[in-house]
Amino acid sequence: MGKTKEVKKEEKKTTGKCPNCDKDITVAELRQIFEHADLTTLTKVAATYNKYMKELGMNTCWNKAHFFAQARIESGASLHVSGGENFNWYWESLITTFSAFQTAEGKEKAKLWGRTIKDRRDPKCVDVSQENQKKIANYAYSPPAEKAKELENTQPNDGWNFRGKGLLQLTGRNAYTYANTYTKKEGANIIINPDLVVSDVSIAVLSSMAFWKWKNLNTISNLTKDVIKKICSKVGKNTPIKDENNHNSTNHIEKKKMFDKTTSKVFKIDECKLGDAENVSNDKGTVIVISGKGSKYISNWVVYKTRVYQNMSLDTYKKLNNTNKLPNPEYVTYLSRDAHGDKAKYGKHSELRYGTANETPPGEYYLIPAVSGQTYKMYLSSDGKSPFINGIHGSRGGVAIHQYSPKFAIGCLTTVSGNDTSLVNKLFDFLTDLPLKDDRPVRIILEERQVKEEIWSNPNVGTKKWTGIL
Repeated sequence: MGKTKEVKKEEKKTTGKCPNCDKDITVAELRQIFEHADLTTLTKVAATYNKYMKELGMNTCWNKAHFFAQARIESGASLHVSGGENFNWYWESLITTFSAFQTAEGKEKAKLWGRTIKDRRDPKCVDVSQENQKKIANYAYSPPAEKAKELENTQPNDGWNFRGKGLLQLTGRNAYTYANTYTKKEGANIIINPDLVVSDVSIAVLSSMAFWKWKNLNTISNLTKDVIKKICSKVGKNTPIKDENNHNSTNHIEKKKMFDKTTSKVFKIDECKLGDAENVSNDKGTVIVISGKGSKYISNWVVYKTRVYQNMSLDTYKKLNNTNKLPNPEYVTYLSRDAHGDKAKYGKHSELRYGTANETPPGEYYLIPAVSGQTYKMYLSSDGKSPFINGIHGSRGGVAIHQYSPKFAIGCLTTVSGNDTSLVNKLFDFLTDLPLKDDRPVRIILEERQVKEEIWSNPNVGTKKWTGIL
């Protein structure tokens, strides 16, 4: 089993028909959003966004509106980014919030390091010292904490060093590493010096823009007003905060209000022409196309280009494809289609090419999220409800997209990435239409492919087997 490189993404091209998409943002526009920020800060924010918005695929009215709505609630009216994530926690809240503090040892650490009084307005309340805040951050986010794996934190101080900072609370070594590919262009290595994200507002903006692209929000943002489901869910948790009238609310609700009432109007999304070109679709749904032509080898397995088109129905895809007017896909990855699982538990492969334990037949399917009891995150379906397909050579169940390689597959589509699930997770995260009953189906097309016919060396595994070719 081999490792693959980062999923390749192709940015959606703007049509050139919207005069505002490519227009630089101004200090005057930002002043309407960050009403208490000083002129120097706003000037730096505008300059940085304008410099990198095309390179990061954020040069649309929609990106501007969504990005700055999130930043306004995360960083406040003054655009205050210094300090970073605060670990001045009440000790019992540490236990309910972080899994690392839910063990017997963790609970003792929470009592030792956290505040003893919950209400900070209490005159007797003593804030957590910076030394103890560092201990809390490292215990929650550094190895061996489970959260460290998700954040790809590897060193004892990574939890503190790579705590949430910047306009959008950039968190974790993985996020900092991706953002660093851009901040280094400004002479800022945020792996070596992560506090540059809080000490330099230009780096705070650029690292947050890089995060936006890393989470594919530069494409998800376009043509959607679904702030909470599509945008907020990828930026961070929904946490309790106070609204402008000091009433109880949540940060997701406030971000939606900021988008609806302010940033969508500042950046004129209702006048945006992004979706007006004939080759840009604004349908409900997503289409995934898995090519029938092998693209390359990964660890000796043929993989096939897998293109993702958002805001597109199956009918629209066919129409645009037939007239050679398809836009660039919003996302591209590569999947293997061979089914060479040879363990006894897989059973014997059918003599029919698309029979039991063999490759998934070409056709048009739905992609649905896992249901209770299933191992992987997403499955092919013929009816859009249950994880079964009606194949050429019989019904098949449990056909998933997952990690590993064809050596461990009996019909599933694999990323040929060993135990590494990151490529699957990135695809899953990008497919915001995947939840059922949202009237936005994800359709998946498997094009017919060419193969070579071979013979299994072990007759107990099967007789004929089929292998993809370039």
